[in-house]
Amino acid sequence: MGQLAQLPDDRGDSGRARIRIDRASKQLGHSGVAVTERHYIERAKVAPDNRGALDQLAR
Repeated sequence: MGQLAQLPDDRGDSGRARIRIDRASKQLGHSGVAVTERHYIERAKVAPDNRGALDQLAR
């Protein structure tokens, strides 16, 4: 389906709308999806726990 964007809703409050990133990019008039991703996609604040996989690689 494509990556989803978290965009502020039109009321300007803390509500969020989930829409496809390609559609969001076009709606916002961005030159490409990369611009939308840079400004609107929420990044994870904590990396996933990969200790098990890293331990296996270290063996």
